Amino acid sequence: MLTLLLCGALVTAASAQRARVGQPAPEIGTVKLLNANQESVTLESLRGKVVILEFWATWCGPCIATAKHLDELKEELGDKLVVLSLSGESESTVASHLRRKPSNAMVGVYSGSTIDRNYPHSAIPHGILIDQNGKVVEIDHPMSWNASTINQLYAGGGMTSSGSSSSSSAGGNSRDWDSASDRNNVKKTMGGRD
Repeated sequence: MLTLLLCGALVTAASAQRARVGQPAPEIGTVKLLNANQESVTLESLRGKVVILEFWATWCGPCIATAKHLDELKEELGDKLVVLSLSGESESTVASHLRRKPSNAMVGVYSGSTIDRNYPHSAIPHGILIDQNGKVVEIDHPMSWNASTINQLYAGGGMTSSGSSSSSSAGGNSRDWDSASDRNNVKKTMGGRD
């Protein structure tokens, strides 16, 4: 009986840290930046700016297209936006990719369970939009956001997944990716791959 209670408490504590729309963004843990003036970053240190946290891989064709979109968005918005692109691949693989295709984003690599626990995802590219107060606004494909979306956040308006103003921060395509059915539906659309 005590074991069941302890296991339940651990599951509850772990899910409480998971990124959820409308809640403060959980920390990302240990991340090594490969193309910035600093070696690591925390979400706390980025408060005051809108952040797109993106998960990607060098072998992912849609991720490369998304990187181009995010680079253009970062170039257009300058210091108003931080794009933090994270890969679970090796440092040497991502560094080699960056030599061929430089990025305006802060690109880093991660390992360990903190990101996997706090930002679970079954498909890439995968994005989390975090407002300047550190709150998760939307969880969606990173190409769904544009300059208008970011400017709405600075203007104090909420937004929906279509990027239109709203008093609610949870829009139609916002996902918490909590349920097994969500993950299975994503796998089906990807032909069964994780």
